[in-house]
Amino acid sequence: MSTSGGSVMIAGGACGGSGGGGGGGVTAAHAAAEAVLERRWSHWQTKSQGSPSMLRESLVLVAALCASVEASTVTRFIQRWFARLLRGDGQAAISDSLSPFLLCVLACTPAAISLPETALESLLAVAHANGASEYQMQALCVGMNKWAADTYLLRTLASHTEAVATSANLTDLRVWLWLAQAAVRRGGKAASDVSARLLGFLMQPPPSISDEGKISWTLLTLSGFRMLLEPLPVLLKSTGARVGPLTSQRLVSAWLPKLRSAHSASAPSSLAWHASLQAMVHVITSSSLAEIQSAASLASISLWLSVAVEHLISRAKLSAAITANATASPAAVDVSASTIAAAVLAPTPEPSDATFTSAMASPLGADVTVSQAQALKLASQQLLLLSPALCTIVNLLKTAKAEDLALQMDVSATLRTVLELMSNAASVSTLGDASTHDSPNAQHGNPKQAAAFETELLIDCIDCITAFGHTVSYHLIFPLKRTVLQSVKRTLDHRKRTVRSAARAGANQWHMLSTSTT
Repeated sequence: MSTSGGSVMIAGGACGGSGGGGGGGVTAAHAAAEAVLERRWSHWQTKSQGSPSMLRESLVLVAALCASVEASTVTRFIQRWFARLLRGDGQAAISDSLSPFLLCVLACTPAAISLPETALESLLAVAHANGASEYQMQALCVGMNKWAADTYLLRTLASHTEAVATSANLTDLRVWLWLAQAAVRRGGKAASDVSARLLGFLMQPPPSISDEGKISWTLLTLSGFRMLLEPLPVLLKSTGARVGPLTSQRLVSAWLPKLRSAHSASAPSSLAWHASLQAMVHVITSSSLAEIQSAASLASISLWLSVAVEHLISRAKLSAAITANATASPAAVDVSASTIAAAVLAPTPEPSDATFTSAMASPLGADVTVSQAQALKLASQQLLLLSPALCTIVNLLKTAKAEDLALQMDVSATLRTVLELMSNAASVSTLGDASTHDSPNAQHGNPKQAAAFETELLIDCIDCITAFGHTVSYHLIFPLKRTVLQSVKRTLDHRKRTVRSAARAGANQWHMLSTSTT
């Protein structure tokens, strides 16, 4: 290993135990790596924040050390450093700069290596602290999945389930979701219990919760569906993480029929109606085509897409109005709904402007009032679902029968929604909640991230439009041929080659529409 200018380089033979050095090379590599980490620890102790590059290099070092063939050396290393990262008295001792380091230590440590007795309690204490980061929550999930005994994990999950149901505390719910992830990935009975409980939390929030808290509760519960359906990348089977087979498929089978029934039974445009619809789209986009009914799923996704696009475009108008207001009067920016609506709407509002006002007042149903911060979190969740939803529509169009499409789906309305999204892709791509770890535009206002997201969104929209032209019956889509070609034409000279290529394919498909289209 050599260091120069703050960078670290590890020789492959030394860390892997191969090459001419043999076991002595591994020991030397450990000693040198620990020396580097000692110096960095001193730097972290004197300064509250370590540099990102230093942190990334340290994560590489930890992974290399844990991959060594000398388990005894790794054991000493892990026990010493884990004790430093967590206090033995169960109190949080992790700053935000050290959280990724802790997560890497837990992910890369073989499960055969024992942790300090109070490690899991300390991880729980850190997770329950106010403002716990996503890294700290993931560390709790990894620790519980790899090292907690089955009885301990199920007992902890049950106690948190009771706490969530009685206290209606969002922090408790967030911790419960990550404990549920740890249990669900193991498989077994816990997966079915968690799936039923999460569905109950979504459809029946605790009665003691306030109207404003009910919205935050619903948004956090919705994020739980996506979290449980997507495996956590740091749960590494190679280091002993307990990952059972077909867990996502079992969740889909348990959730999809019940969500469809709940959505059908809910009052239109109510909070339960919106919540069950978005949860259903989470499940559908995470499923294989064999697990879902093509026509029914197309109808659900097209309905959600129209609701989401309306809200996202309204948010984009609102953000533009806030920016204009701040530019005009930076000393006093009024972001109240009435002021922004007055700044955006004309003296005699058009129907689209009236829709904008209504959507901003209640993007989750007429029975609730959503704050600006909650609407921004909802927009972040919807942005994450846009590309999967469009790709699922393309895949389902290839398998659905033409007569089913005509009966189950408003083809013209869905196509117009996709065209509207494509026309507003640039403004929609600038949205995102900077406080949301998994937001597509997590660094709010980052032009590069917004441009990359816009490119991906445009390609998905064009691919979806192309699939409509290739699959849907001629008489259903021909009235929109001129509108589609005009919209696609605007992207033929896009700055990105991938967008231009998709636009050419889409334009050719729609130019060749004939009565032979099926």
